[in-house]
Amino acid sequence: YLMERVRAERDVADSESYKLKPSDISNIARLILPVALQGLYSKSNTATLQSCVALKYLASLDPNNTLPPLLDRISDALTTLTQVHQTSSALEALAAVIFPVIRAGNFESGAKHIPDLMELTLSGIDSNDLPKTW
Repeated sequence: YLMERVRAERDVADSESYKLKPSDISNIARLILPVALQGLYSKSNTATLQSCVALKYLASLDPNNTLPPLLDRISDALTTLTQVHQTSSALEALAAVIFPVIRAGNFESGAKHIPDLMELTLSGIDSNDLPKTW
């Protein structure tokens, strides 16, 4: 409901005293981020999906605090050789947050991460195993 409230508050020019301040949004994002990151590599597909949705909203609301640790985790998951089960979750998370990453003025160094991440995803493409490839 946080995203809905922020969107509604941006559309209405009511009293500023009831609106969430950027510091409030940042504090909420910092509280939710560790849980969303932990759920990203869950064995439950539902938990992984919910984590991706939460990360998408957090990346839209507070990109400067959400995206750096998330992109680091995605990069680590795409380069690991011992925990290959993290690859599909990392790709789902990357797909969920790609728009906040590349949106101009949203996250300063976002576009710099894209070529490296796209190169890391190439090794996960397997034309013989389409469900795994996604």
